[in-house]
Amino acid sequence: FDGGGPLTEVSINVQLKATVKHAADDGTSLSYFLEDPKQYDVLRTETIATQRVLVVLFLPSDDGDWLHHTPEQLVLRRCAFWQSLRGAPPTTNTSGVTVKLPKSQMFTPASLRALAARLSRFDYPRYPAP
Repeated sequence: FDGGGPLTEVSINVQLKATVKHAADDGTSLSYFLEDPKQYDVLRTETIATQRVLVVLFLPSDDGDWLHHTPEQLVLRRCAFWQSLRGAPPTTNTSGVTVKLPKSQMFTPASLRALAARLSRFDYPRYPAP
């Protein structure tokens, strides 16, 4: 990994969500309501070596605008953002938890490579992201 550490292989578990709901935007992050508190607890666990991240894909409201494909290209409209919930506080809410997804953490090939390099240095991202 460019800028990586001693590990030459890392694992990342991704919990992928997709939504057409308009996200609240505070200027630096988007809010997403994770409806399953048990999944939140799984994602916030600190006693595991494998990094877990929540990736939320924000889709256009019209499902006809989600995807366009031809033999030459595959176009997915809008984008996804990721967040580590490692170290997030526990919740007593039984209906779900609102998490913040930093707009600086767009889920791209480059951000995935950077996350892998970070993990290869034993640098686990924590919630909330800086």
